Amino acid sequence: SDATPPPGGDRPSIYAHVRDACGDPPGPLAERAAALPDQAHRRAAGELPWAPGAMDGVLSHHEGGEPDEVDAGEIFGALRDVVLDSSDAWVWRLYGEICERRALFYVDPLVRMLADDDDLSEDRLYRVGRWLATRAADREAVKAGIAVLGLFRSAEGHAIVAQLGRHDEFSLYAGVALSNTADDGDGAVWDLARAVHGWGRIHLVEHLIDTDDDRIKAWLIRQGYRNTVLIDYLAHACASAGDLRRALDQPSVTVDDELRRGAADLIEALLDAVEGGPAPGIDDYDDAGSVIDLFMRHCTAPAHMRAKAAEGPTLRELHVVQRIAKYLRSEDADWDERRTRGWTDEVRDRVADAIDVFLASEDWPARVRDGLESDELVRFILAAEAAPALGIDAWEHWFRRLERGENTWVRVSETTEPERMDRVLAVARRLLPAESLADGPPRLLGLPIAEHAAHAALMCLLAALQRFPGKGGQFMLAGLKSPVAEVRLRAADALAGWPADQWPQGSAEFLRHVTSLETDDDVRGRFEALIANAAR
Repeated sequence: SDATPPPGGDRPSIYAHVRDACGDPPGPLAERAAALPDQAHRRAAGELPWAPGAMDGVLSHHEGGEPDEVDAGEIFGALRDVVLDSSDAWVWRLYGEICERRALFYVDPLVRMLADDDDLSEDRLYRVGRWLATRAADREAVKAGIAVLGLFRSAEGHAIVAQLGRHDEFSLYAGVALSNTADDGDGAVWDLARAVHGWGRIHLVEHLIDTDDDRIKAWLIRQGYRNTVLIDYLAHACASAGDLRRALDQPSVTVDDELRRGAADLIEALLDAVEGGPAPGIDDYDDAGSVIDLFMRHCTAPAHMRAKAAEGPTLRELHVVQRIAKYLRSEDADWDERRTRGWTDEVRDRVADAIDVFLASEDWPARVRDGLESDELVRFILAAEAAPALGIDAWEHWFRRLERGENTWVRVSETTEPERMDRVLAVARRLLPAESLADGPPRLLGLPIAEHAAHAALMCLLAALQRFPGKGGQFMLAGLKSPVAEVRLRAADALAGWPADQWPQGSAEFLRHVTSLETDDDVRGRFEALIANAAR
């Protein structure tokens, strides 16, 4: 019954939380609602916090694995029992079975089992799905409810699913449900994709890669790839599904700025993708040679041949062109294999010539120095990224931003100059108090950056300190004592680069004391190796 209260006492309904944060009619989720009401309950049970949708995203993109038919069968049996008898005992058993499992691993075979069972009352099954989706106080139960509602073409169910899908934690499941039940599945998924920007955007765009809708294709290569996790996840899918080659294969006078910016972002992300990484890269992209050739043609088009409202070459394009130049100069590349991606000798020569024209067409050093002085973060970063290839040292500019409290630890820690490292450590003593490094989760994976900014900064420092034996001893000790396993590992790696007679005072005694107590196998192994090397 819809009136049956789910287990969990007075814990609030997740659906109500999301619905109230989206407004009426529903819009993008309010930022304050990102943390779901069951978060405190899950932490109390010992689960690490993850960014919305991150755990399912990481598991689905990195872990793989076959769907769990056994779990699906057990959930199916519990659902069937509730459809036949919705007394509290059966309902609460179902709820407990669902909350003990991750929907990601069983939901696909479960949906197939439900769809194939002609004996189940559709009306009663729909009501169970609606109850889970709208009344549950636990996210895994909500996901199961969305999956059940995805079996029915119901305006009410569609509205419930579309509303829940505005939270990144549920977008993956909402996308499947909407694509299966909406009259215009691609359109419904597209509407939802435009309302989310994290893991939800990634999951929903992946549902659109077979679309035939030209509006969606145009959006994929202009905006659809953008997300707050990592553009690499979507670059290949969007460039391919959006037919970036065809979009660029037109006179420059008809190419708008948004398309040019989209092409630049996608090319850079494809160049960034590492072999064996989470998504295919430039050498897996069939249109690589053609797309980069066309992109360079538009970048070097004279002003009178560009669209009337189009802006001239930008720092963004400078940065991407520099990346393309580096790619072309790669001596270890298999250019015979790349030929199958459009990289004929003629295309390579034409792109190389276009790069020379582009780099000579503007006063780039002056524009980069001007960008380094900019308060606008994006403009500054583009200038700083382009600076090294032009022989411009951007370190002082990164350091000034650190002094102002910006998170530039990665950049300032890349120095090899002792005097600069001393300045970085002086700022660290001011901005990273001991108490901020003494507390933290056992692992950093999946946490929002804001929740572990101090630990991330310490990891940057430790990577740099490996090059400076004897400096920053207090941070080396803080790393060894950190509650975060990744930080302890980084500290051990850094200390391994120091002669034992330059170790921070007390560090050897500390290692001998804690190594046998260390609970992380990797950390314990590193600590044991440190002790053994120090004794030689």
